[in-house]
Amino acid sequence: MAFLKDVTTELKKLCNKKATGYLFIVSDENQQASFGLIDGRIVSIRFRGTYGIEVISKISAMQNGRFRFDPDSLLFRKTKLPSNDEIIKQVLGSHFAQPQKANDKPNNRELFNTPEKKAAVEDVLIDILGPIGGLLSDSVQDSRSIKEVIDILKEEQIDASLLTLITDKIKAIV
Repeated sequence: MAFLKDVTTELKKLCNKKATGYLFIVSDENQQASFGLIDGRIVSIRFRGTYGIEVISKISAMQNGRFRFDPDSLLFRKTKLPSNDEIIKQVLGSHFAQPQKANDKPNNRELFNTPEKKAAVEDVLIDILGPIGGLLSDSVQDSRSIKEVIDILKEEQIDASLLTLITDKIKAIV
């Protein structure tokens, strides 16, 4: 638990300093995680190649390791995340969370819950937006609603006519 406290203390410092870069974490078991920050806002969380808030429980299970901040790492894969305070609380809090029972159903489902739907969404984004569509596809594929898809695309300042075209095609996939 001391290791997690050290990680979250460093994360809080970076957020307060409005730092930009990545806080890289490597456990003694060689599991890798990172938090991406832009101007002190956590915009990306990764654990062993998987991105999003869902990986917090895996990060919180890390017992020992080391971490470092790299301000020169500036290529971010943004994901929809709660506030910094909520993320930090979850890193510490999920360590003590009760495991989910097998018959409990999660209250949020991915909108694109099959590999075929995810591939179709990626194709739509790349066809309409080109290479930037490929970069946005992971965030869009993890969405839980059409509204969330629209919010992600608006955040990237996608033109309104393209936004309408993309959302129409995505609605057809769902």
